[in-house]
Amino acid sequence: MIDTPQQNYRFESTKQIKPHQIELFEGLKKKEPQPVSSLDGGFLMIATPRCGSTYLGELLNSTGRIGTIEEWFNYEYFMAWMMVNGIEEFNLKDYLTWIAQRTAVNGVFSLKWHVGQIAEMFKQFNVGIESIKWKRVIYLNRRKKIEQAVSLAKAIRTNQFRSYETPEQDDHIDLHDISFALERICQQEKYFYQLLESHTDLTYHYEELVADPVGQCNTILRALGQEPASSYETRVQKQADEGSIGYARAFMLNLLGELHNEVS
Repeated sequence: MIDTPQQNYRFESTKQIKPHQIELFEGLKKKEPQPVSSLDGGFLMIATPRCGSTYLGELLNSTGRIGTIEEWFNYEYFMAWMMVNGIEEFNLKDYLTWIAQRTAVNGVFSLKWHVGQIAEMFKQFNVGIESIKWKRVIYLNRRKKIEQAVSLAKAIRTNQFRSYETPEQDDHIDLHDISFALERICQQEKYFYQLLESHTDLTYHYEELVADPVGQCNTILRALGQEPASSYETRVQKQADEGSIGYARAFMLNLLGELHNEVS
């Protein structure tokens, strides 16, 4: 599903590997690997940051029908895999095969991929957009961009990208943080529409997902040839609070020229 040269890489990650990433690979290592020759494709979820991709992934994972949707192309995951297996040089084909052997279900290998990670991987591993060959590709978007930017700004500051992770510091942000996050989101959206949209089958939105998770998930299962489910489970909790709403409102007022001070 990803055509890439059989080549080893040495790289250092400046990011700290998180406990849940180590736990994920330790759990997979205990599984008996299964042949992957029967894979007939895969499910790829492309998303920008803070639009519910972890939420959607865990909902779909709970069905046990389409494998394990995770950020398999996250550099922290690369490092966690190497650490758990005592590997010094990274090989993308070996890595993907190892994961597919332990996560693919019903011939479906699944993952989610943030747009920024796609750009980084294409550059790092010398592969192009033609390497994306998946049975179904969806794009998860968020309509309310300022709320998305507030969420991303808080996640960057705290290094808490999932509700069950422990924040490293308080989530106090200012208008410059929100502006930086919004620019990052817009850049990734531009990249998606320029290079990735033509490879995408369906588009989903965070707002509809939150309003009707069962209905949205069932459309994805049907697209993958699976029967719909009556219920789904996730440990992800909504992280937005009254403070997030206040930041978004202040940022919008500032854009309109009605607020001149940083968020207090």
